[in-house]
Amino acid sequence: MLSLLEQKFYYFFFLINIPISTIIDSTSVIPEKYHLAPGLLNWHIRTNNDFILYENDTILKVFTAIELLFQVPFYIFATRSLLKFWKLSSMNTDEAKAARFTLWHKLAVLMRLYGLNASSTTLYLLWQIWHRGYYPTTGLPMSPQDKLKLGLLYLPYFLLPVRLIFA
Repeated sequence: MLSLLEQKFYYFFFLINIPISTIIDSTSVIPEKYHLAPGLLNWHIRTNNDFILYENDTILKVFTAIELLFQVPFYIFATRSLLKFWKLSSMNTDEAKAARFTLWHKLAVLMRLYGLNASSTTLYLLWQIWHRGYYPTTGLPMSPQDKLKLGLLYLPYFLLPVRLIFA
């Protein structure tokens, strides 16, 4: 079980990822005319040499579709469930304890599934950065420093879900 501090951290992590997924990540699968923040995406690609988003290949589209179909609903469910769990934690009845146990069990199963999905897809992207990294504007191979910079942007999306596998 996650500590209260971890629960609060992941609550905000999930909450923040709802707009990130729907506004930024979704650009991989929705037509350009419907992009909500095209300037932000282009800025990110330019600033961080993110060739993965620049290429927007089929595997990224599949990962993004999974993110939008599974992860975004999970973020919403998880944030609501954590709020409900905390409310139940303040009650000392047998019914509240039973409801808290059932809710945590459901949430833990979904957190593990999310953790497996998000960490494995991100691990693949980290591998791509290290082995294929190139500058989107020139096609030249990326320096190790720029690979590290880009990889460090993706790394939390590997490490944080991995922790949830063991929640």
